[in-house]
Amino acid sequence: MSPPSRRTLLGSTAGLLALTAGCVANNSNDDDDPDPGAGPNSDGNGNENGNESANGNESDDTGNGEDELTTETHQYHRPDISDNPEIEYLQSRDDADGWLADHDVDEDTSGFVDDTEFENSRLVSIEAGSPDLCHKLVVESTELDGERLDIEAAVSNEAPDQACAEQVGTAGALVRATFPDEPATKLSVTVVDENGDEHSPSMASGSGSASSSTSVIGSDTASEAESETETEE
Repeated sequence: MSPPSRRTLLGSTAGLLALTAGCVANNSNDDDDPDPGAGPNSDGNGNENGNESANGNESDDTGNGEDELTTETHQYHRPDISDNPEIEYLQSRDDADGWLADHDVDEDTSGFVDDTEFENSRLVSIEAGSPDLCHKLVVESTELDGERLDIEAAVSNEAPDQACAEQVGTAGALVRATFPDEPATKLSVTVVDENGDEHSPSMASGSGSASSSTSVIGSDTASEAESETETEE
């Protein structure tokens, strides 16, 4: 058998190169295909959608369904000076209107009160002294224990790296609590003031009627017991 000619070898080599180039092109096209799992609305950054309130209100849903307590908190500041923490439990529209008449607050705070439906919701007003506008009253926890609503709050510097001019006044927070069944008839609030002192007044609404409002000034155990007795009469 005679050896292949030079022309035959060149033709075979050219065919092999063409076949190899075709394979490489197919692999490149596969890599360029879009991810079949990516939808037309994907932004590719892996972030989940979230909602942020424009007025700074914070929502704290203690449950995922209609059978759980839900709360929303609104912070505010007013120029009046508070010597001791003060707590009020607003149970009706009349209570809310009276509270607004007695407190010099801004429109956002008034709107938060006005938006409250008192059929299944209640408002808790918590106030304490504040040395400047950087110190705010922060609600740290809210829990429903039977018929009692437990709240923990503290005056805290929300801008420690920011220079704040001294402006003594009152830092406040309104807690809107919406109950799955009957609203709580008892309230326990623990407040840590700007000096780190803890105040724990407790109160119970005497009749539980929609027209009654309880108010306690937190100072010591004696005043706590006295206030609880007064509201139960």
